[in-house]
Amino acid sequence: MMKFLLSGYPYLSLTDPKGYISNIITILCEYPKHISEEAIRFIADQNGRHPPTRFDVRQRCQDLYAAERTREIRRLNVRRQLAERDSLDLLPPPTQTIDELRTEMLSRGFPMNNGRKVHKETPATIMAKYGLTPEEWAALPDDTNRGGTNWKKAKP
Repeated sequence: MMKFLLSGYPYLSLTDPKGYISNIITILCEYPKHISEEAIRFIADQNGRHPPTRFDVRQRCQDLYAAERTREIRRLNVRRQLAERDSLDLLPPPTQTIDELRTEMLSRGFPMNNGRKVHKETPATIMAKYGLTPEEWAALPDDTNRGGTNWKKAKP
C-alpha cells in the first residue's frame, strides 16, 4: 500500500522517510485492511504536490470507518426490528373487537371517535358551557392589550 501511495510523488524528498512511513503505517494499522486500502486509494487519487500528512490519512480513515459503523448499526437495528416483528406474530389474537373496545371505553367515560374528528370550540359553545350571555361575552377583555390579537373575532 505504501509503495502505491508514494509512487504517485515522483519528486518525493522526505527528511525522515523511515519515520514518515512508520507513522503512516501505524495509522493504517489502526483500521481494518479494506478501510486502509480505500483511504490510500482516495489519497493517491488526490495526488497533490506533497505526500499526505498524518492528519490527512487519519481523517480519511476515520470518515470511512464512521460510515461503515453507521451502516453496521443500521443493519443491526433492522435485524432487531425484524426479530421483534416475528415475535409479535407469535402473540395470541386479540380477544376484543374494535366495537367491543369502543363500548367498553365509552362506559368508562372515554369515547373513541371514528376517524380524527376534533371538536372545535366556538363562542356559542363556550357561552353555553360557562352560562355566559352575549353581553357578558362582549365584556370579556381581549388579548390585544398584551400585544396579541383579538381572540374574540367570531360573533355569537
